[in-house]
Amino acid sequence: MWVLLWLQLISGTFDHYHISSHSSEEACKEGLKEAKVLVTSTNSKVVCIKIER
Repeated sequence: MWVLLWLQLISGTFDHYHISSHSSEEACKEGLKEAKVLVTSTNSKVVCIKIER
């Protein structure tokens, strides 16, 4: 499973938001293209992460 996350680190505070879940890396990367609008500063990032059991 792949998850698409928004991450932000400001003044020692870490924030995150689970945007979506995907069955493949390719599908997650497609979602990543649209989610890049959420990156509004150098302290934030949108990433696809593989979750394994």
